[in-house]
Amino acid sequence: MSFRVYSVFLLGVLMMIFFSIFLPFIYLLRAIGHAPFADKMVAKITTFWARNNLFLNGIDYEVHGIEHIPQDNRICLVSNHQSNFDIPLILGNIPKVIGFISKVELSRIPMLNLWMYVIRCPFINRNNKEQAVEIIKKRVQTIEKGHPMLIFPEGKRSKMQDMNSFKKAGLSAIIEADTSILPLTVCNTYSFFEGGGKIDKRQKAKLIIHQSFKPSEKKMSNDELRLELERIIHPDNLNIRCLD
Repeated sequence: MSFRVYSVFLLGVLMMIFFSIFLPFIYLLRAIGHAPFADKMVAKITTFWARNNLFLNGIDYEVHGIEHIPQDNRICLVSNHQSNFDIPLILGNIPKVIGFISKVELSRIPMLNLWMYVIRCPFINRNNKEQAVEIIKKRVQTIEKGHPMLIFPEGKRSKMQDMNSFKKAGLSAIIEADTSILPLTVCNTYSFFEGGGKIDKRQKAKLIIHQSFKPSEKKMSNDELRLELERIIHPDNLNIRCLD
């Protein structure tokens, strides 16, 4: 990887360490029954970190559909997944405490794991599908308590503009719980880094926020709704052009 990549990574780590001085207060506030205030603090910190991460990497982006962000926190965000920059793009522009499904290996990284626990990220072992589904189901139940969750149904980064088919397992838990879904589309984030170990300034990245809905409103089977979500989210099906 290039010197710039290492420099930006180091700055991101230093920011994470600096903001860790707030962790004891956040845990204390939650312990004494002031979770809403703690969550406001966490949302401001994660938004600041995410936006500065994008800025330091020189990523130019625009956001469409901000008016579609629900005031209610009982939502599951569903997005395509092109790049490691998808998460800061989403966290930096949707000011909520959003836990995203993560591979269990990340839970072993010091400091990063503390922040991921704070934003309520569920950790799954990709090699144990049954256990992963159960973990996702338990996390979905917390959405009704006002803890939003982000899921990438492709299961892994596509590393290109095209999108992999959505997997059934994670989406089924959300559909069966009739949790409000907020579809998101990320565009062109793959072009900044995934091409090969260096950060490039290419196409402008975009985040498109679609209208939320409850699965029961669509009156579709699970498979039909999964395909409908693919249609809504797929970059090729947008009224807003991903490529300028």
